[in-house]
Amino acid sequence: MPFIGGSEADFTEALQRVDSELAANTESAFFLPYPHPTIVDMQYVSHVERAVASAMYYKGYDIRKKFPNIDKWLSAYEELPHYMASKSDYYTHCMDIPPQYGPCFSNDSATALRAREAIDPKNAALPVQWKNELEPPTAAQAQRDEQDYCIEAGMRLTENQEAITRFCCRAAGKDVGKWARGNPTKCQLSDPYARPNLDVAPAVNVALRAVASSLLQGDPSFTQNVKAAVTSETQLAGSDLATVAECIAYLRDRVGSPRDLSMPAAKLLRGHLAEVVRKLSS
Repeated sequence: MPFIGGSEADFTEALQRVDSELAANTESAFFLPYPHPTIVDMQYVSHVERAVASAMYYKGYDIRKKFPNIDKWLSAYEELPHYMASKSDYYTHCMDIPPQYGPCFSNDSATALRAREAIDPKNAALPVQWKNELEPPTAAQAQRDEQDYCIEAGMRLTENQEAITRFCCRAAGKDVGKWARGNPTKCQLSDPYARPNLDVAPAVNVALRAVASSLLQGDPSFTQNVKAAVTSETQLAGSDLATVAECIAYLRDRVGSPRDLSMPAAKLLRGHLAEVVRKLSS
């Protein structure tokens, strides 16, 4: 398993003990008989949240499906706004776990391969198939209209368009990956030494505006027609368009939740960005 020590059997046994402890409390979904979490729950929840994500991503091991009381406990937490404000999505966890805990070791089970393919942003697609997701939205998230999350993502792009454009342009600049190269204790996606090439900023901005327009107007055609928009406004073509695609991919792979957006909004933004990369690369 992607955790320190022991085998999958040991990991399952430990989770079964946690599940049984939760089952022993018949008055609430938490460890102790109160209608709210206590310090016991707080000690566990962040670690279990990471375990749920990484076990699925690296091993195809579905903790929430295997352990109903853990699932009930996490669902109760997901009803709390203060918890949701700090809850990460699977992709964010699986990218930031290795530099914190050490390298993770994956297997090639069918579920693990499907999980890694589904969670990798380069495979994101539109429309997002929420019901088929290995990481479904919470009950509260599922009740909201998808356009709410589109607006969340579109507004964040619009409000921060200058900084986001500059950030994307790192991919066309210098020293990308230099900070973490050869050092497994540093996150490979963290790039403080990268220097942007602002020559491509106008074209990158056109692409980002297309995504924002699609998100805010609920019309995917802006994203679908991004290549024509970039070509028309900047006269770029060929390898220059490929460079713009690399800049958009740089952002796509670095959208984090909840730092940047809620999980549904992050998935929608990654889907639009991935589509832009495909269109500009074709």
